[in-house]
Amino acid sequence: MRFLHVLRHEVVLQFRSLLLTAGGIAGAVTALQLLRWARGPRLFNIWASLGPVMILAGILVTLGVFGEMRDPRRREELLLRPATAGEKVGAKVLVSTVIFTALLTVAYVVASLLALGGFLLLGGQGNALVFLDRGRWIQRAAESFLGYLPVQAMFTLGAVYFRRNPLGRTLLTAVAWLVSYVLLGAIMVQIVFLPYLSGRYSGVAAPRVEGIALDGMEGSLLSGSIWSRIVPEALALEEPLYGLFNIGVVLICWALAVLRFRESQG
Repeated sequence: MRFLHVLRHEVVLQFRSLLLTAGGIAGAVTALQLLRWARGPRLFNIWASLGPVMILAGILVTLGVFGEMRDPRRREELLLRPATAGEKVGAKVLVSTVIFTALLTVAYVVASLLALGGFLLLGGQGNALVFLDRGRWIQRAAESFLGYLPVQAMFTLGAVYFRRNPLGRTLLTAVAWLVSYVLLGAIMVQIVFLPYLSGRYSGVAAPRVEGIALDGMEGSLLSGSIWSRIVPEALALEEPLYGLFNIGVVLICWALAVLRFRESQG
């Protein structure tokens, strides 16, 4: 398949940089923890940092993978490469998500095992599984990957859409979108639910009819306690809806990135 050739080309171009990035990050995080060994070996767990590190480093990796879009000479070579826009963007996305995450996870495992070996050689005492997140490192890596995908998707779109300063412009766009989303949501909730929560609503299932006293912050739209008493089923949907929202962000951003790339290629 042509896509496999495109993917292999991207891996060859980016693998050394990704390997050095993953190894350097894992080594730096471990070295910071080893500074605590000045008075003897101690247990530590570097896996708690995997999620934030994956997001921060992944942003830079994503912008680097799409760096050809900002270099006129390399940009022309990329656009003329015999492949569709979807194949080119898809290959870069796989490199900056799956392959980067795999390399970073392996680097964390190697760093943890080396730290564990040093701990045992120096006669450290305690549960050695702490170095591998008490056996939950695979789950930690999977959760970090799922949290990284929406951020990666937004910066993929920014890297394709903005030729100059994609990092700053993508951040500003994301902040503006988030603020407008929160404000719009707050206004809509106020319009729809405020009469109900303020006690002015006297129809069926009103708080007063149900015997619910709205005192202090309990009646606030930002308080989870009132919602748990009035519509407990809605709170049960919070996690599934959050997952669907993230999936929507990922798919929409990737699709828009492909369309923008196709526009540039055309």
